[in-house]
Amino acid sequence: MIPFNYHHLYYFYVIAKEGSISKACEELHLAQPTLSAQLKQFEKSLKQTLFERDKKKLVLTEEGRRVFDYAKQIFGLGEEMKRTVDHGLPKARESIHIGMVSGMAHLFTKSIIHHILKGYPKAHVRITEDTMESLLKKMEELSVDIILSESALYPGESEECSTKHIGKIPIVFAASKALAKKYKGDIEEHQEIPIIIPASPSQVYSQVRDLLASGKVKARIVAEVQDVEVAKLLALEKYGIAPVNEFYLSASIPHRDLVRVDWIFPDPIYENLYLTTRTRKWPNPLATYLLDTFHY
Repeated sequence: MIPFNYHHLYYFYVIAKEGSISKACEELHLAQPTLSAQLKQFEKSLKQTLFERDKKKLVLTEEGRRVFDYAKQIFGLGEEMKRTVDHGLPKARESIHIGMVSGMAHLFTKSIIHHILKGYPKAHVRITEDTMESLLKKMEELSVDIILSESALYPGESEECSTKHIGKIPIVFAASKALAKKYKGDIEEHQEIPIIIPASPSQVYSQVRDLLASGKVKARIVAEVQDVEVAKLLALEKYGIAPVNEFYLSASIPHRDLVRVDWIFPDPIYENLYLTTRTRKWPNPLATYLLDTFHY
């Protein structure tokens, strides 16, 4: 016996996902009175109130959140089933959609594509850059298979996701040859060394700010930029000294005019890398391949 109307469950799922009945109506192509009536019938069948109204917005109740969690699993599994039926067995699928958190070095993109194509020469790789929050939502919707980031998920942040640490890269300070020559020597002789730092939130941002707060170096922050490529270009143009990962500095041809100036901040700092995946009935084989073999 079917315990309830699955159409009603789906309508509830879309309303909860969209945050309002009006937006859900647009996606479902239903009139608002019709959808409101369907929601009321679903609540009546469960004998629970699933939403509360807060300033004309719908907010899930505790029971509503519980039902929504089940609905995500039910329809997520249904989406996987549809893709499997359409494209054959998961083993035959050689495509992957990788989410990369905005602001990370593009050299990581090159490395991860190279690694996949080395193991799967006929694979199709798609890269999307976005915020971690947005990428997690896309992974929940099964449009992203795996996420590369510089931060791990906090315990309980997403019960259906797991994070694996894949590398720890030393961060070095780099400057144009002219700027490095200008500030070479006893750092106490120099006043307000120009520094370019990554924007918050960032592992490197926090570590650099801690170093500056120690008072060992008098520095003037020239710019805070999210895009590491922009930071390196500013360093090349002699605007300041920028923290860059050691791997990037040694492998990136366009930035060979940058030189290390580690004597400014002798204390080591690092950038950690993580891969985040979502538990699935049929894991993407390329995502599994990355988890098992990709590391820095």
